[in-house]
Amino acid sequence: MSGNDGSILADLRTEASRLGFSRLGVAPADPARRPPFVHEGFKRWLDAGFAGTMEPWLREHEPLRRDVRQLLADASSVIMLATDHASESPEDRGGPGPFRGCTRREPGAVPTSSPLMNALES
Repeated sequence: MSGNDGSILADLRTEASRLGFSRLGVAPADPARRPPFVHEGFKRWLDAGFAGTMEPWLREHEPLRRDVRQLLADASSVIMLATDHASESPEDRGGPGPFRGCTRREPGAVPTSSPLMNALES
């Protein structure tokens, strides 16, 4: 990113917020332009078992997470969006460690599509 990047990033964040996303981040697609600890941290998180029912999928797609250019050869940046699934009730916030504040889902329940993603695609 260069030149008017601050304005573009601000516009992206505004639109993401309008659609209900809580965070937006941008990272270089080239892993050589990212600090190595970023992917190493993800692998430690995965090895610690924090992925739950998503672990098989995340392990299978880990090479793409490391270098998205395997899928999108001409990509220069990756845009990430996040939604908070935190519960409003304190009794639902008792999860351990990194799961503190997350809503509880049925085992294996992973949303594959959401109104937020559908709105962003249109």
